[in-house]
Amino acid sequence: MVAALCFLAGLLAHGLWPALRPVPQIRVPLTVSICELARNPSAFEGQLVRIRAVLYRDAGPILYDPTCGWAGANPTAISVAADTEDVNISPLPEWATYTSFCGNDPHLAAVTGLQADVIVVGIFRASAPAANAAYGEHQPRIIAKGVYQLSPTNKQR
Repeated sequence: MVAALCFLAGLLAHGLWPALRPVPQIRVPLTVSICELARNPSAFEGQLVRIRAVLYRDAGPILYDPTCGWAGANPTAISVAADTEDVNISPLPEWATYTSFCGNDPHLAAVTGLQADVIVVGIFRASAPAANAAYGEHQPRIIAKGVYQLSPTNKQR
């Protein structure tokens, strides 16, 4: 009798176990444009976003959308940084993140001005400290979790 009760209690506990386990939360990125991020940055602060844009290598990697207008230091340009949780693997292509400490580095000259169409998934920060003072004290930034290059790299004309 005791064995039967233990057996039934085990079956009941086994049947309830999935219901008692916490369900993992899956964050689905919001698909937005850089134009939308520029128009209403506070609405997307801290959100996981997915954007299609042009990744451009200037003093650092930036994203822009040609449909929003582009004139160099455009307010619709967003800087992009690699997620620092895993410093060994950057989702950004090497040409976008290459850093040189030499004054006259031919590889740095070769990668500056490169661009490619990309899809970026990452966390949006409406006001992050600027990596380059030319863009102002603070600027929007995407902390990239994944970057998917859609076109070959080419030099901006």
